[in-house]
Amino acid sequence: MKRIILLMLISIGLLGFIGCGRSASTTSDSIVIGWHGVEPHPYIERVQRGAQTFASEHPEIILLERMSPASSTSNQAADIEAMIAQGARFITAYPADASAINGLAEEWLTHGVQVVLYGAQPLHPTPTIFTVGTDIYAAAVLATETLIRAMGGSGNILNILENLYDPNTVIRKEAIEATVARHAGVEIVMEIAGMGSAEEATERISAAIGALGNNVNGALCTGVTTSIGLANVLTELTETGRGQRIHGVTLDTHPTIMLAVEAGIIDATLAENPNGHGYLAMLLLKALADGYVKRNPDDYYIDAGMAIVTRENAADFSRDLDAVTAELARTIHERYLVRR
Repeated sequence: MKRIILLMLISIGLLGFIGCGRSASTTSDSIVIGWHGVEPHPYIERVQRGAQTFASEHPEIILLERMSPASSTSNQAADIEAMIAQGARFITAYPADASAINGLAEEWLTHGVQVVLYGAQPLHPTPTIFTVGTDIYAAAVLATETLIRAMGGSGNILNILENLYDPNTVIRKEAIEATVARHAGVEIVMEIAGMGSAEEATERISAAIGALGNNVNGALCTGVTTSIGLANVLTELTETGRGQRIHGVTLDTHPTIMLAVEAGIIDATLAENPNGHGYLAMLLLKALADGYVKRNPDDYYIDAGMAIVTRENAADFSRDLDAVTAELARTIHERYLVRR
């Protein structure tokens, strides 16, 4: 509490407002929105671009942006409190911790600050207003089913997870294991986790596949950095002609992944809608600033869509996701909001 008040006094006296490439001055019509990313990451960076696009379409918005160097609650709290000190009364962020974000948001709410999350849900009940993202459990089920089909309905899977402290990774792990359990003749033969970069993922995936030898038929990635690592490894194995064919299903549309999809090395990748996550979270915050409130207290999660991408639809899948974003933007007020 004292820290926020102190930061506000310092900000008012010394710092003023920092906008997104526009004048820092405010008017009575200005809406100051704070955007926060937990760490530099391909997904986070694309969400940020979606938020910037929305802000560029609405000159009354002053967008404050901060990116923590590491995914931690203390870093997130300090960064968001600094934006609050600069005048932000509306915040959009990825929760560094699914539980801790609720305590922070509860304190911010006492100061009139409303929070819309993106990418991952907090534990419920929550003082945050909405989360915009992908249905994480359904996406992991879809990815697993896609891999099992590519494997011909049987075989051994290498399950490659990112960081288990991330709330989404825990959900993905549960969904993958439940899906595999429904298929006789399919087994998770090894799980690896805890990879913080594509370079580390490439090394560890290569080592795991080397250790498994011919005892692996498919590899599944539900995180971006691990997916880049798998694309690197399977591309090298294909180009050198070493080992048997390993089917792969990944997450995201990073250029390294897409090259492997287009070459048929990766069977499919799951495309989320990060631009939509950023854009729609901003739309919701502007609606709250304009006097809207949640229509139904039980409506919390807004699914921004996903798509399975193969070499057949690699050139045009993004249009489908853009269409989902446009339709949600067109209908979001009547579906989720009501005038106060």
